[in-house]
Amino acid sequence: MLYIDINKYGQQLIFKCNLNAKDTEKLEIKSRFLKDILLAWSNVNFRDDISNIGKEIIWNNTNIKSNIKPFFLHDWAYKGIVFIEHMYDYRINSFLALMKYITYIT
Repeated sequence: MLYIDINKYGQQLIFKCNLNAKDTEKLEIKSRFLKDILLAWSNVNFRDDISNIGKEIIWNNTNIKSNIKPFFLHDWAYKGIVFIEHMYDYRINSFLALMKYITYIT
């Protein structure tokens, strides 16, 4: 059960993400034990100030939301798209055209 719950949110990547306690509480995790661990971690780990936006993790991030909640796209994360800088072209100061790779967020 723990593996299934945490796999949905990126396995160990969730412990590197920037979720506050309020958003962590909203995660659909059935295991109370795992949710308590994530809540404790979010209380220690959450950063409200962002010093380098390019190094900010996209997934499970309180500061980056879709439909008013943080999200995680397995396909993108497992293909190496993890940080904002992976989607931004600094040479032309524009986001990359990734529309063909977008999958629906549930």
